[in-house]
Amino acid sequence: MQNNGLVKLFAVLFVLVSIYQLSFTFIVNRNEDKARAYALEKNR
Repeated sequence: MQNNGLVKLFAVLFVLVSIYQLSFTFIVNRNEDKARAYALEKNR
């Protein structure tokens, strides 16, 4: 049980890195939606 703090630290770091990586997914999806709407508007 000596490394309990180390395990918690790595778990928190893993969660933070995962959230950071997922933030790019949401930004790209939003930009793709805007691009799709723009393309459909210009195509009419």
